[in-house]
Amino acid sequence: MSESYEQDFAPPPPIWRQFTDENVKKGVTPKPPDPLTEEEYTIYGETFSVNYKLEPLSETGNTQLYDSTPGKEIEELKKLNHSLLMLFYELIDIILKSPEKFKSKISDMETVIINFSHLINSLRSKQARNFLITTMEKQVKRRQKAMKKIDEIISESKKTIKKRLEECGQESKK
Repeated sequence: MSESYEQDFAPPPPIWRQFTDENVKKGVTPKPPDPLTEEEYTIYGETFSVNYKLEPLSETGNTQLYDSTPGKEIEELKKLNHSLLMLFYELIDIILKSPEKFKSKISDMETVIINFSHLINSLRSKQARNFLITTMEKQVKRRQKAMKKIDEIISESKKTIKKRLEECGQESKK
């Protein structure tokens, strides 16, 4: 009878052994895998969609505590952080005075943390876009700097050639 079980963490694929220092230097490492063609994939026992879309908190059964107006994310994160800190202080106070009532504060803290995480996750695409913009701007600056150096070298080379030609011309007149 074959028993099926699921591991929390899969062992690394055997392909990692091909990434030796020598292979990397020679450029003979395996090619990256092809892009996903299926709509879903499973990793560590959880199934994920390739076309991930963040669900609104209301659809997940949670209360939204922050204003979702674009541009106010930092302000809202600060408010949620402050709320979480205040709830933590209240929790400590409740634990000291009447430990049996702490569960309601834990529930409130959980709601704030869920909102905090949701708001941060909603900013992931913006973060990725800003990262790409920054990376591309750095590439442009680096290339402009390289082009400027090339132009300087070309200009210097032209001056040297002109100088040598003039020297050759003066020697032939003698």
